[in-house]
Amino acid sequence: CNDSTRAGRSIASGSRGCAPPSIQVVGPREPEESHRLEAGVKVSFLEGKGYAGGAVYELERDNIAIPDSTGLTRQSGSQRSRGFEFELSAAATDNVSVRATYAFNSAELTDFSELVQLPTGGFVVLDRAGNVPAFAPRHMASVWVTTKLAKGFSVGAGVRCLSDQFIAPD
Repeated sequence: CNDSTRAGRSIASGSRGCAPPSIQVVGPREPEESHRLEAGVKVSFLEGKGYAGGAVYELERDNIAIPDSTGLTRQSGSQRSRGFEFELSAAATDNVSVRATYAFNSAELTDFSELVQLPTGGFVVLDRAGNVPAFAPRHMASVWVTTKLAKGFSVGAGVRCLSDQFIAPD
């Protein structure tokens, strides 16, 4: 939305998707299915040199491969993620621009029972529904600065921060 004649606009989107089942999952394999809803707003300012945007979303995925405590994706389940994202960028000068982002993600396993091998032999099934999925940080933020150089080249540097995240569904 870099058009300086438009102060802002609303956005909304949704999608449904599917993917082949993971070949690593043990047992019955169903195709992965997902649906996503998103709504937000985009605003330009500083005569088109600045931009702000924000959105809220919900993503549900069924029959996804989920890594166990060893990191192997041998089991499947369902997951829901809800959150919001915010972005702010502006041209500090004609050659330098700054971009900052923040995202909040509340993710949970909505249907997942993990088969766990006991040290004494045998197995037990543990209900992990309600747990936070592996590799789903709650907070993500970044700041990026880009400088234009001669002959169409640019150089950028930035930092990306993630909150703690789990490595297994337990």
